[in-house]
Amino acid sequence: MVSLAQLPWRNLRGYPARTAALLVFSSLMAMVLFGGTMVVEGVRQGLRTVESRLGADILVTPADARSEFDAQDFLVRAEPSYFYMDEGALDRVDAVPGVEAASPQLFLASARASCCSGRYQVIAFDPGSDFTVQPWIDDTDRDLRLGPMDVVVGSNVTVYDEDDFKIFDQSLRVVAQFAPTGSALDNAVYTDFDTARVLIESSLSKGLNKYTDLDPSSVISSVLVRVRAGEDPASVDYALIYRSRFDLLRRAFGRGWGRDREKVAAFVRENAFWVEDYALFMAIKAHFGMTSWIDWPDEGIRLRRPQSLAAYRSRLAREVDFNLYVQYLFFRQWDALRAYAREKGVGIIGDLPIYVALDSADVWAEPQWFQLDEKNVPIEVAGVPPDSFSADGQLWGNPLYDYDAMERDGFGWWIRRIGGAARLYDVIRIDHFRGFESYWAVPFGEKTARKGHWVKGPGMALVGTLSDSFEGLHFIAEDLGYHTPEVEQLLSDSGFPGMKLLEFAFDSRDTSAFLPHSFEPHCVCYVGTHDNQTIMGWRQEADATDVDMARRYLGLNEEEGFNWGFIRGGMSSVAALFVTQMQDFLGLGPDARTNTPGTLGGNWQWRMLPGQITPELTERIASMTRMYGRSAG
Repeated sequence: MVSLAQLPWRNLRGYPARTAALLVFSSLMAMVLFGGTMVVEGVRQGLRTVESRLGADILVTPADARSEFDAQDFLVRAEPSYFYMDEGALDRVDAVPGVEAASPQLFLASARASCCSGRYQVIAFDPGSDFTVQPWIDDTDRDLRLGPMDVVVGSNVTVYDEDDFKIFDQSLRVVAQFAPTGSALDNAVYTDFDTARVLIESSLSKGLNKYTDLDPSSVISSVLVRVRAGEDPASVDYALIYRSRFDLLRRAFGRGWGRDREKVAAFVRENAFWVEDYALFMAIKAHFGMTSWIDWPDEGIRLRRPQSLAAYRSRLAREVDFNLYVQYLFFRQWDALRAYAREKGVGIIGDLPIYVALDSADVWAEPQWFQLDEKNVPIEVAGVPPDSFSADGQLWGNPLYDYDAMERDGFGWWIRRIGGAARLYDVIRIDHFRGFESYWAVPFGEKTARKGHWVKGPGMALVGTLSDSFEGLHFIAEDLGYHTPEVEQLLSDSGFPGMKLLEFAFDSRDTSAFLPHSFEPHCVCYVGTHDNQTIMGWRQEADATDVDMARRYLGLNEEEGFNWGFIRGGMSSVAALFVTQMQDFLGLGPDARTNTPGTLGGNWQWRMLPGQITPELTERIASMTRMYGRSAG
């Protein structure tokens, strides 16, 4: 006999990845929306109970289960329910990226006292694809194979005759009975689809089923989903999110556009300098299969000829409105988040790449500010020259700015860009700051950055304009890499603080400017940036002599923790601001690294899981910030 009371522990031990994945995929259930025919029901309470009982990561139910039935009651408490959808939903669920297994179930709630001694939840499953009920049956002492009209019943189901147990006057054979669970599943009757459909037909003939025109041969009630093995909840799959989010966003657009139209109009007026061009750009991009605008087959719209712009605005008006609405939703939510952060005394540092992508609304909408030819194709693109780390240099491929044209315009494009960023962030970190002094230009079409050349940048003409235009805004200059006297002078003249990285400080072969004793107060100390290893990863990968130098310099010891010694070294420095990654507070290793420059795939995926921030960790961080005078309160 199966002991369902032991199933939670069995499932947790047997499927640790699934247990963790459930917590993530519950927030992503909305990815499985199918043209209004179905909805993924998220269960925010009782998740562990559901997981241990159902053995699934996601449950897909019909859309009307949301309004006409309490699907959460069914999931969490197994309250009897019946609802149906076309069996074609199974194929659509199975096609969703990340789904490893999908198995249907079919429900029927017997009418109390109309057919039998109590009200039973009949649950049909498919033995060929099932991964939830079958394991329970496999725990029995006998080799169970459900034949025609065979059932397995819960502990509360009264059985007087195992060979003649009736529901809706249909005789069933009870082949096993589960041990008590303490839930409504103790009143469940499990069978295969063929038997369940016989029972449904019988309920219809007796007028005891609300779906009077139901075709039992082609319906299911739910699809149980198990996510693909290796889908790590600590790793964000942005490709999956990108592919799956638009159905949900379009549903939000359909429901909210009429309600929010006036608010959207106000948002568009406030952001007219960019949002209308962006919305049209994305609509056209979708129209041409998301290809780069450089490759759009219609030269008129590629070159932004007025007649073509008007034609596409009219033709794609609905898609333009959709993109406007998505931006409205984003900024509404971001503004709420930022307001909340400010209430808590928290500021947000945002990264501003010095360049923008070629395939962007920025370049398509305002090509006059970039070094493009008469067909709006780049003349030269950005990169960095060969060095000891790369014989080919780095070919970034971003279009270069026409700084002469920008300066004649008073750097209006840059003022608008920084103004937009200031709406998002309290502090702006300007990436590749040295590119304002001089930049590496590579002829468009080159395969490496070798054939580039240095070009003088705008220097203080631009930097000074930005400083004067945003007096209340704080900047950080990413000044890492090779410094020339000219770059150092520009940094000094800008008044922006530069960056000091502790992971770069302990080079036993040479004197480093990143050792804390050499800091000046006007700088920002980082343990490492998003491009560096976690500190525990650095410990594993760095030269042993460098690790030993760090140990001696910072007084590192195992009792305090290697990572905490680094954090202490940065916090106790004279640097005006100290920054470290959450991965370093958590003491995580190489697997938690954010980004490895020059590599494709596997980057920007680390995610902090619920429960990783404990009261003990919170207090330790707070205690250290207070000790070194870095606490806001």
